[in-house]
Amino acid sequence: MSRTVQITFDAADPNGLAEFWNQVLGYTFQPPPDGFDTWDDALDRWGVPEEDRNMASASIDPDERGPRRGSRAATSGWPRSRPSASASWPSAAVESDAPSRLPR
Repeated sequence: MSRTVQITFDAADPNGLAEFWNQVLGYTFQPPPDGFDTWDDALDRWGVPEEDRNMASASIDPDERGPRRGSRAATSGWPRSRPSASASWPSAAVESDAPSRLPR
């Protein structure tokens, strides 16, 4: 059974934090969506203003062993003391006893 895990950290500088962890973990920035050569091309097409382009960042393990790693801009007045994580399993793998099989 495959599963997808993502770990996300709040940060004052999401791209800077992602670059740091990319170097530490050997990760790379997630490639832009199909049809775009760069993230700036995609964000230009979607009308995202330049001042909002450091609101989030995502990195992936090029060996596909580690979780997807995200950084997002921390909202003022709402600091988090811990990262958030999410996981998803294919719908065919979800059975009535699925919660008992989840890691704790």
